[in-house]
Amino acid sequence: MDSSHGRMRMNVEDDRLSSLSDDLIHKVLSFASIKHAIQMSVLSSRWRFIWTSMPYLNFSRHDFVSLSKLSEFVTHVLSDRNNQTNLSSVHVRFDGEDSDVFVKQIMMMRSLTISNN
Repeated sequence: MDSSHGRMRMNVEDDRLSSLSDDLIHKVLSFASIKHAIQMSVLSSRWRFIWTSMPYLNFSRHDFVSLSKLSEFVTHVLSDRNNQTNLSSVHVRFDGEDSDVFVKQIMMMRSLTISNN
């Protein structure tokens, strides 16, 4: 470890997480929300696009100030995702009346997707 300028930096050899297989990294990231998984993409160049191939997507309403921001984020993630990778599960966590509004928005988006195919 390098402690120049009062900061601790790991050498590339010390980065054991990046040496894991994509499947294992995906499994580790599956315990976090997709927003946090994307934020972790700054950890290393190896992690930069790993979120785009995640088969498990976990969205949480608590990560966003409004339901519309969550909807925008879901749209962004789904459109920027690597479609060569199968999607195994999608979890969306939110409270109460948000669920009705969100489901209606998803259904509208889904019908647009179907009509464009």
